[in-house]
Amino acid sequence: RERGPGPAALLSKTQTTIHLVPLAHTALTLGAMAPHTSFEETILEAAKAEAENAVQARSRTLAHVGAAAFSRSEHKALEPDDWRHTDQRDNITPAEVQLSKRCHGAHIETLSQEVTQVGSHYLLIHYDVPFLNAQTHTLRIKGLVDNELQLTMADLRDRPSSTQAVLMACAGTGRMSMKVRLWTHVPWGVDSFGCAKWTGCSLADVLREAGVRAGARQVIFTGADRGVEGGKVQYFQRSMTIEEAMLGHVMLVYQMNGQDLTPAHGAPLRLIVPGWYGMASVKWLTSIEVTEGGWWGYQMEAYSFRRTAEDPERVPLTSLPVRALMAPPGIPDFFSRTRVAAPGTHRVVGRAWAGAVDLDRVEFSSDGGKTWRDARLSSKNGPFGWARRCRGHLRAIVPGV
Repeated sequence: RERGPGPAALLSKTQTTIHLVPLAHTALTLGAMAPHTSFEETILEAAKAEAENAVQARSRTLAHVGAAAFSRSEHKALEPDDWRHTDQRDNITPAEVQLSKRCHGAHIETLSQEVTQVGSHYLLIHYDVPFLNAQTHTLRIKGLVDNELQLTMADLRDRPSSTQAVLMACAGTGRMSMKVRLWTHVPWGVDSFGCAKWTGCSLADVLREAGVRAGARQVIFTGADRGVEGGKVQYFQRSMTIEEAMLGHVMLVYQMNGQDLTPAHGAPLRLIVPGWYGMASVKWLTSIEVTEGGWWGYQMEAYSFRRTAEDPERVPLTSLPVRALMAPPGIPDFFSRTRVAAPGTHRVVGRAWAGAVDLDRVEFSSDGGKTWRDARLSSKNGPFGWARRCRGHLRAIVPGV
């Protein structure tokens, strides 16, 4: 159960409760899969295992940096000179402003729609947008494999494909609402989300074709975008375990909402890791390397839960948490975005998500969290998508009446 600020003054809080049902974890071999199993069937089975993984990831996180395990005073004692965080509200830097212009959030009114349009989907671009030629672009599979592969876009498009609604959100969602914010990154509000329909082929199938060797422990994904972070020139890279890569739900994607990827969204090829935070879905994908493990790059370190800057027990960010947001009723003031609504009762719609975990119910409050009622909740629009909820009892009252 988590509570968070709503997008408008009239909508002060939402409360989301998820019901976690234990699911039997099916062992997956790296070399083969059940005969006649389609990619979409594999995704459904993988979602069950990923839901278990999400519960375990949440438990590990809370055990390491949750309020009961690690306090703000303990952090101050361990890192008295921490300069990356601030508790001030009037010190937004020019660099943060520049990042907020380049990396945009979703248009929050699109929460009323089942699918987020390309132009309204949140977008985080760490470095420059590389412009790659789809006609000549290739994806290299290398490392601990029997057969190194060099796949063209035509090769990838000829493989069995699936289209999946996948909720994606940034790990920094809500940063500007925090009492102590990380100021060396994009100053996100609650709007760094999107739920698009992605089309692509199976990563696990490609790895099976390459032939994963014994001793393989890790898969490293490299994008074509290149820049400087941590004082080093680097390509954007992320990794996951071989078991995570072979689970069956990770996609090599070339279309978004039925159209070829745009350059800003990773054209011509990107990774989509359903149920995980957005940074795992590497854009402009150029290579996949299978290794014996041990690699921990900058983007892995940056996106991990740590007690201090140098924490040997750090926990990597993976699965999405439970969240719910409402499409704000009424109309906005241009500058402040404060909502203006006529007196009376307004129907409220919104979305709720929890990665691969199913939602049991969503509760709604129209009085600032004093009382809560169940909202009507629909099914998710996919195993890794979001669910629609609505409640028609929000009353806008003229002051003094």
